[in-house]
This record gives sequence, C-alpha cells and structure tokens, in this order.
Amino acid sequence: MEIDLKQLDKCPVLTDYEKDLVRRVDANHETQARVAKSFEKTTSTICTQHKKALGKFDKWLQSTEKQDKPSADEDFDRKVFRMFHRGILPDMDIEKLGNVDRVLGLWGNIAAKGR
Repeated sequence: MEIDLKQLDKCPVLTDYEKDLVRRVDANHETQARVAKSFEKTTSTICTQHKKALGKFDKWLQSTEKQDKPSADEDFDRKVFRMFHRGILPDMDIEKLGNVDRVLGLWGNIAAKGR
C-alpha cells in the first residue's frame, strides 16, 4: 500500500505511535522485526498493531473521500448548469437527463436571478 504521508500526518484517528508504525513500515520500508526490536516488543505485537493502524487509516481515508465527492443531486445540478451555459434549453436537458421537476426548478432559479 502506497502511503500518502501528508494524509497520514493529518489523520486524527491514529495516535502518534500508530502513525510512526505506519510510516516506518510502509513509507521507510523497515521490517517489522527491526521496528519490534527498536520498541522492545515482539514481531507479532508490532504486526498486529501495524495491521490495526493501517485499518484505521484506510477507514478514515475512505470516509474523507466520501465527504469530498459531490452528492448525486449536486452532480445532476452541475450537468444541468453546464448544459444551460452551453445554450441548451430545458427541454433538451430534460430529454437527455430526465427529472423534469429538477431541471425546471433550476431553470426557474436562473430566470429569477436574471430579473
């Protein structure tokens, strides 16, 4: 797994120790045995802790990616506005994208602002 160190540093769900484990094993490519020796722990302990930290980091990354993605409504609105901007009138938008009420509502918003 390729680790984005900037994201790792921002991750609020990992402790400093967990970040250090992930950084040393995944970014610096140290062996878990070497990391275990430096912390005076067993390799199996480091393996378990590293796996748990990676899981927490991955789950956090996925949740932040979901927050960054636009909702289906926002994505639909963007498509409609892009078509309006290109001079495509609502009837063609509706034919291509469907959702009559949504398209006409967006067109009405534009018309109201233009007054």
